[in-house]
Amino acid sequence: MLEAGGRAVADLLHAAGRELRRLPGSLVVVPLAVVAVGSQYTCATQQTITSATVIRAASTDGARSAAAEPVRLRFEPEGADDRDAVRLRPDEYLQARLPAEMTAFILDVQANCCYGYEVEGLTAQGRAVRLWSIPAAGNRPRLRTRTRAIAAPVPVASVRIAPLGEEGAHAVSAIRVTTNRTLPHAALPGFAWALFLLSIASLRFAPRQGGRFLLDAWARADATIAVVIIPTLLFRLTPTVLAVAATIALVALVVLGCRHAFRRLTYPALIYNGVLIVLAIWLMPRMVAALVEQSLFYEYDRTIDHRMRPDGDEINADSIRFRGASDSIDARDFNIVFLGDSFTYGFDLQYEEAVPYVVERQLGLRACERPVRAINFGWTTSSPLLSFRLLRDIGHSYHPDLVVYMLDMTDFHDDLRYERQFASMRRIQILPSAVASAMLERAALVLFDRSGIGRIAENLRTASERELADVPAQQFFVTNQPLADSMEDIERGVAKNLRSIND
Repeated sequence: MLEAGGRAVADLLHAAGRELRRLPGSLVVVPLAVVAVGSQYTCATQQTITSATVIRAASTDGARSAAAEPVRLRFEPEGADDRDAVRLRPDEYLQARLPAEMTAFILDVQANCCYGYEVEGLTAQGRAVRLWSIPAAGNRPRLRTRTRAIAAPVPVASVRIAPLGEEGAHAVSAIRVTTNRTLPHAALPGFAWALFLLSIASLRFAPRQGGRFLLDAWARADATIAVVIIPTLLFRLTPTVLAVAATIALVALVVLGCRHAFRRLTYPALIYNGVLIVLAIWLMPRMVAALVEQSLFYEYDRTIDHRMRPDGDEINADSIRFRGASDSIDARDFNIVFLGDSFTYGFDLQYEEAVPYVVERQLGLRACERPVRAINFGWTTSSPLLSFRLLRDIGHSYHPDLVVYMLDMTDFHDDLRYERQFASMRRIQILPSAVASAMLERAALVLFDRSGIGRIAENLRTASERELADVPAQQFFVTNQPLADSMEDIERGVAKNLRSIND
């Protein structure tokens, strides 16, 4: 009995050693990479809270008891009026349960920006923890989404939003919570080895069934699996890199499958690979669109304004690149607000290297009558229209003596596009057809220079931008045609919005 058991174990070990030599990438190289540079995968998850309760506090003299009324929440177009929002009187507050008990999360609150609000967290035991005071930021009753990274001292199960001040038309429209979920990199080799050992064990009982089939297929794809997984460990841009890795894996399967099909030219192989090619054509633009959304909306709000999310460092609670709050600005200083897009923001530059702060530093070396402060209101793909909306909402809080708009050639097209999107969309949409057109255009340039692929891409772009029919097709239309032909579009876009900023 013991001898038979020993032979069985020896056979399994021999089989494991033989199969391990066929899988060096997944079972040896990937675990070594995890040990060397491994950390964890992080994925942001957004959840919109759709139901809440308006609670009226009991009066101190006992004349009125506390009352609760359930309400529904939903995001409205940014800048809409607050007629459909939940109204709050001075003695009422809005309470909403979070998806789970949390300590670290990003909180979005859409409310009437003319008034301030106090946000508290409630523990499961009912203890209140102060989280955030939302200041008033505007003089028009419009809905605006305010964002803050929350770090609660204790886990909170609910949030409570109460009016700041006794008078005013306080109204809350929507609440959204963004959390990060993590998965240790070590889970990958752990899962791979568990699957490997299970497959080896199954060889003794069903050598011609699932275990052998899985090991043979695994051996053929071993190098591809390692090539796909290792970059996800090195770069640690989890949502982005995983989407890119999945795309690479799909392309590799199509290429290998086509090679196999044309080598044997069997009908099942041709049908199988035809299905793979169709799947790739349909899926790849959607995967790239999902990749763009995942990477873009982790840092930016999903509204048409796509304002930046506070990060607790360079991006403050007002969604601008300024280390400090509005109350840190002294009205006696000479305060300059810089508006613009990524050129103003300082994309890929350190905070101090952005144009506004270089100007502040240079002016500080001169004998100015008053200290000069620069405030950077720029963000990627902004435009005069979006800058005007931001200035209107929070500009007065920073006491500007001078407002500088840094115009560039992308603003002319962007302004018209955003104007149209505000009229037709509730939030930003990444269209797979637009992604497909961009991919085909680049393929045409690389492979064929000018070909029918370019025409197909143009048709796809046209289909994806039908809702933008009154927006010029060319992004740089101002420089690609006589100025007289562009004047009408310039006037109804950039010129109009720059006048609004000036007023």
